[in-house]
Amino acid sequence: FSWYDCVAQLSAAMARRPDNTRGQLVFQEGKCVKSAEGEEKNYYIIGVYDDPGSCTVTFAAYELESDEQYTLPYTYTELDDVFRHNSELMNPNNADARYHYVIERLDFVFDDARRKRLVLAPEPTPDPAQEEEVQAKVQPALRKSAAGGSKKLDQNTRAKLLKELDTHNDNQLQFVLVKSEEARSKFLSELHSKRRLEQLKATQRIIKMDEDRSDRLARLAAAKKLRADKALQFQEAKEKRQKTLAALDTMMKGKDEEAIKKLLEQKQQEEAELQERLGEASQKKQAELMSLREQKEEVMRRIHVVEAKRLQNIGRRAELEKVHLETILTKRHRALEEERRAKQGLQE
Repeated sequence: FSWYDCVAQLSAAMARRPDNTRGQLVFQEGKCVKSAEGEEKNYYIIGVYDDPGSCTVTFAAYELESDEQYTLPYTYTELDDVFRHNSELMNPNNADARYHYVIERLDFVFDDARRKRLVLAPEPTPDPAQEEEVQAKVQPALRKSAAGGSKKLDQNTRAKLLKELDTHNDNQLQFVLVKSEEARSKFLSELHSKRRLEQLKATQRIIKMDEDRSDRLARLAAAKKLRADKALQFQEAKEKRQKTLAALDTMMKGKDEEAIKKLLEQKQQEEAELQERLGEASQKKQAELMSLREQKEEVMRRIHVVEAKRLQNIGRRAELEKVHLETILTKRHRALEEERRAKQGLQE
């Protein structure tokens, strides 16, 4: 049971989403990392979650043995900075290769509180399974060389071992890729569909934001125009008032008492007309209130009359019922008395 068998069995498994991690699962890959002491191997499923809403990409490591989860978030800008010197991965459209590049370099360190944290190493972390295979190929040659009594490898053996080391990673990677090609194709198809859906949702959000922004700008423009109109009206009224005051001042200075008197009479006449209109309106309102009050009193009077008649009818009915009941009781009493007398006569 090797690491690659574990990856093959768990390639279709989905790691549990970590808490406080949003977005869609866009990439997943297995990884084996040696512990800090180098004595045991820990197996992880690395999931990549892309959240366009917050412009964040989160790498989440799910440990198979302990069910622990570790996260390493990057903003889109921070992730682009990681590949700013890599001409092949500088393009954001090459997302899967970017995620694989980062996962190869994920490692674990301990902080001051002895808590394990997920970090990005400058170089790819060694694969324990590949190291074991390399050691398995190198050890026989070393034992053979040691049995020959030589402490150093000859030139041909060294060249052969170096060639195997150079081609080992490529062959192993090609084997894993071919083995998981069908699952990867299916996963990528679903991923592209989800991405298109997310892009459509993001586009709709942007359109909605633009519409809201247009509405806000329109409201601001209308409010600004309203304030400008009010300021213009105030300025015109102010100028008109100033002109009137200037005209009055001129007339007063010229001792034009007749014009001033005419203006005062006109002002008084306008005030008198205004008071007259206000008085008529007040009288009309009082008349309406009086009419409503009279109507209300008439309705209450009718209600009292009807209620009195109803109580009177109820009293009469009660008296009739009482008389009828007394008549029935009297007749019943007489019948009982006659029956008693008849029985008494029969007994005698």
